[in-house]
Amino acid sequence: MRNSLLGMMLGLPLILAGCGDSGGSTISVTMMAQMSSGQSGTAVLTDKGDTTQIVITTAGGSDSGAQAAHIHTGVCGSNGPILYPLNNVQGGSGTTTVSAKLSTLTGGKTYINVHSSTNVANIQSCGNIP
Repeated sequence: MRNSLLGMMLGLPLILAGCGDSGGSTISVTMMAQMSSGQSGTAVLTDKGDTTQIVITTAGGSDSGAQAAHIHTGVCGSNGPILYPLNNVQGGSGTTTVSAKLSTLTGGKTYINVHSSTNVANIQSCGNIP
């Protein structure tokens, strides 16, 4: 019995060490309406290990078409370069998995834009990734 217990105790650190950083951390980004669009919402970023899942949900505004969305370098309003294209937001939602760790997107150096379906230069909503 004692050897079994000792074996279990010695094996426990190995089991825990194998868990490592398996992802699962989540960050919520508030998407604020831009250019009087009335469209706001959230973007939820979930750590999936070497990738990050981004789920955008928007409400308000009158744009019901396929809206381009991107992760940009910089902060809202800076018109920074596109870092990662995202799947279109259609009917108020869009989901994308990007090939980047969540930790590389955080730190206040990136943001998410949702554009107008009829004019990509018109930003409908924007949120800074903390």
